[in-house]
Amino acid sequence: MRVELWSVGKTKNRESTRWIHQYQERIQKYHPVHLEEIVIREKSADPSYLKQVEGEKILDRLGVNDYLILWDENGMIFTSRELARFLEVQMISRIRRMIFLIGGAHGFDPTVYQRAQYQISLSKMTFPHDMARLMAMEQLYRAFSILHHSPYHH
Repeated sequence: MRVELWSVGKTKNRESTRWIHQYQERIQKYHPVHLEEIVIREKSADPSYLKQVEGEKILDRLGVNDYLILWDENGMIFTSRELARFLEVQMISRIRRMIFLIGGAHGFDPTVYQRAQYQISLSKMTFPHDMARLMAMEQLYRAFSILHHSPYHH
């Protein structure tokens, strides 16, 4: 199964980018995780319009059989071990590509919510985009390390 972390927008902070790539490299010893930034060039003061544009771009990139998981503040709250178990269950299924998606500043368009199979929350709190991306990558690394009985998670 192919695992991907998509994010609407670019990482702005170089230090965050360095940490994100460091966790990606760590994950590689367990399972490849691919990163993709979905860049939106539209400028608008209308959040609904921006969400719609982002949603169209996201949906255009998805395959029919892709399993889409949204990082969303209203999603399920897992412990790290529960996330690892969730990942393990998905990996033994017939899913070919599992995509974890971090939305833009205004959240997701309703069409993206409808297309998603699952929503997971990093926290009930709101974080800057770069931090959410780093936290998502770290939690994926932690989940894989738990599945491989690494001492990283105590």
